[in-house]
Amino acid sequence: MSVPLGGMLCFTATVVNEGAVPIRTSGPWPGQLYTFSQNYNTLAAEYDDAWFHQAGVWRFGINFQSAGLDAPFRWAVGRQEDLEPRVINGTEQWYLLPGKRGLVYGCIEFDQAPPLEADLWWGALIHQDVAVVNNYIDRITVRVGVP
Repeated sequence: MSVPLGGMLCFTATVVNEGAVPIRTSGPWPGQLYTFSQNYNTLAAEYDDAWFHQAGVWRFGINFQSAGLDAPFRWAVGRQEDLEPRVINGTEQWYLLPGKRGLVYGCIEFDQAPPLEADLWWGALIHQDVAVVNNYIDRITVRVGVP
């Protein structure tokens, strides 16, 4: 796949909770646009949002070869209508219930060219501060160039 500088790489994925317990997730919500120069922490800092960093949450991420940070672009594992909100210790938390599906989608705009060795891109399911549980999902080659 070839994307011009200033163009976008977009994806859609479905996350299924095959376990017996709800899984907690956190934003940004599906549909969030990243620029290549951002990552999930810098984006959260720009929005001054509670999803800046939450250990134990599940997120769907997009990773690329030579990223230097596991899945720098991350989204909640479903839209708000796919999830159940719960108030825990006075804070609203969002959960994907067992057997339920969450729709995830988003785009990365190439405001700058990635490193030359960043041709390989893929999806990942991250259990934050625990592990990258599913990695290398649907690997594709992406080449970003000047239009």
